[in-house]
Amino acid sequence: NISQLQWLFWAFPCFVFFSIPTLVCFLLWKEVRTKGTRAQSVAVSIAKQSSIFILVLVWTYFFQFIDIVFTFHIGSSHFLLNLLANTNESLIGLWIYISYWYYRKSSNDDDDGQKNNND
Repeated sequence: NISQLQWLFWAFPCFVFFSIPTLVCFLLWKEVRTKGTRAQSVAVSIAKQSSIFILVLVWTYFFQFIDIVFTFHIGSSHFLLNLLANTNESLIGLWIYISYWYYRKSSNDDDDGQKNNND
């Protein structure tokens, strides 16, 4: 059936797109965590940054997934939902940059606090 084939061409890339970054973030966290007690703060930071990155991916593709379900499973297309899904997906660079900026800013604040404590 062509609708099942279309569903496969949407579901499989979504699965790969979410599973590979999640696996890479987990393996990175696990590798740093095994480095010893000195690396625990880095492991916590990696876990936080990875979870925010995965959350950005979910936020970006959530509307696309809902649009796909409405289009292929239910069989009705909604223009505004499609517009929201495609606009949000095209802004993925902005969402990733905002999360990067947040962690870059918080790491600079931590560095300033450590410099002040060492004086």
